[in-house]
Amino acid sequence: MRFLVDEDVLSVLDVFTARHSVRSSVDVFGSGALDPVIRQYLVAQPEPEILITGDNDFAKKCRQLGSRLPCLWLHDLHDLDLARVTELLEVIEREAELLGPMFFMEIRAGSYHVQR
Repeated sequence: MRFLVDEDVLSVLDVFTARHSVRSSVDVFGSGALDPVIRQYLVAQPEPEILITGDNDFAKKCRQLGSRLPCLWLHDLHDLDLARVTELLEVIEREAELLGPMFFMEIRAGSYHVQR
């Protein structure tokens, strides 16, 4: 699996790096890349790359059926990002494998939801 970690959730980068191909948006675009630039990049990839973001507006746009992108949304987790992703890593991997380019998962402090 391939992941692109948005700069607002870089705390989770190492969790995925040990097991998958991972890049940060900062490495690819530099700091402060705009959502449309990141989106255009993801759409152009020949192999799906899952966006990991805490940006609520960007994640909601990725979730829209007509323009859906594979996304792991760390919804308002703030300091809990790393703990929740570590706790749910196997679930994330399994669901991403099953859903492929249609993968969309929202993780909150006390719950998670996979959109099918």
